[in-house]
Amino acid sequence: MPRVPRAPVTSRDRADAVNQAGAAPDRVFAPPAVTLLRREHDSLLRSSYPLGAYARCCGEFLEDWARRAPERAFVMERREVGWQGLNYLEMLEQVRRVGAWLLGHELSAERPVAILSENSV
Repeated sequence: MPRVPRAPVTSRDRADAVNQAGAAPDRVFAPPAVTLLRREHDSLLRSSYPLGAYARCCGEFLEDWARRAPERAFVMERREVGWQGLNYLEMLEQVRRVGAWLLGHELSAERPVAILSENSV
């Protein structure tokens, strides 16, 4: 299915998407709560927040967010006329297409593949 071009996303659109997720307009992230341990050759930052539940792998993370917020921006890049990118659902569809192609070519350790790509969305 061909990708339908969408209007560029503005900073107001991004703020609205964050606000729809339940965050206050002035508070997108939790307040910082870290302890700093300076050691002889390095430093260690440790969060005071307990680690919550997390996805087993990136694929589960993407599937979960494609279900919960399919239209929310996933990857964005600035273009001459604003921002352009993919939302969670569009990215999941792209990942599934690439995965299906890879599975269809019976790749393995003996038949590896290299993927070359531009640095853009």
